[in-house]
Amino acid sequence: MILFMFIGGASGSTAGGVKVNTVSVIFAYLRSTLKNRKETTLMNNFLSKSLINKAFLIIILALGAIFCGTLVLGLIEPYPFEKILFEVVSAFGTVGLSTGITGNLSNISKFTIIILMFIGRIGPMTLVIALSQRRDIIRIKYPEGDILIG
Repeated sequence: MILFMFIGGASGSTAGGVKVNTVSVIFAYLRSTLKNRKETTLMNNFLSKSLINKAFLIIILALGAIFCGTLVLGLIEPYPFEKILFEVVSAFGTVGLSTGITGNLSNISKFTIIILMFIGRIGPMTLVIALSQRRDIIRIKYPEGDILIG
């Protein structure tokens, strides 16, 4: 159940998780690597290296968020690891399922769950891109004018 919550639904749907398409790209890459192929294909479509890299980045960021959330809740809360992991992955995947411990969590743990829900809703890659954008200083240069003087 935790694995299905982590994967979530298809891209473009309202489901959370890392998306079925992302996992499919990774499996296609692993299949092509095991078969010693130079190109990665999925359903007769070529997959670029940048797409594969994005898929791995999404998985790594999602696992990082889940790891951090599980670590915070594991250090604070007295519940078994399975219940904590279920709550964290459910929050990240915006699934809405619970083992019943959410109401009894401390404020820090509830805040952690809220942050995980936010990250899971907008997507880990979108969050990193939004936070890493630098604002460029826009310098306006007017056209050169040829004015008769004297």
